[in-house]
Amino acid sequence: MQKRGLILRIVPYSDSSRIIKCLVDGEGLQSFFLRLSKKQGGAGHLQTGHFIEFAISEQSKGIKAIKESRLDSALGANFLNPTSYAVWLFTLELLNKSLQEDFNIPGLSKSIDTYYSHLSHSTICNDPIIPLLMLSKAFGIFDNKSLAINAHTDALEGLNKIGLQTPTSDHTVDFAQVLNVFKNHFGIHSLESEDLL
Repeated sequence: MQKRGLILRIVPYSDSSRIIKCLVDGEGLQSFFLRLSKKQGGAGHLQTGHFIEFAISEQSKGIKAIKESRLDSALGANFLNPTSYAVWLFTLELLNKSLQEDFNIPGLSKSIDTYYSHLSHSTICNDPIIPLLMLSKAFGIFDNKSLAINAHTDALEGLNKIGLQTPTSDHTVDFAQVLNVFKNHFGIHSLESEDLL
């Protein structure tokens, strides 16, 4: 397979086709055309939030098409418990509402891979401040070296596991404050996944 990525969104195009929005290693957010075959029984791996390996071909309309795909051999077989899944949906929605097509943020895919691996192996807590700060740092909204977080010990340990050390300070920010800054930065009015947290 030529590429690997994370499916962020699947948009119906017709009865027999879809547009797959995928965060691709080294390329950022990309759109791909997918034609559904009548024997599409083996395509259950093509779901929002799944990591896939895939090969593409060029279409006459200019959009690249997925010609074959499978679950990512490194990350695709790991499944999340319900609480972790809610935080993962929150992470996906933040990505969907903040990423622009064809804009690659160096290191973002690797950070998300690392976070998902910890989440799926239950080696990190399910606190949504972890993915929120991870993405805020990736987008340059916050500098984690100067941002002191008001969070419980498990969340602070989780941040350390994904490489986000936070300093101690008398002036700290909490989840609601960071989320509000993130939403304002990207003009996000609402997040459906907040109700799941």
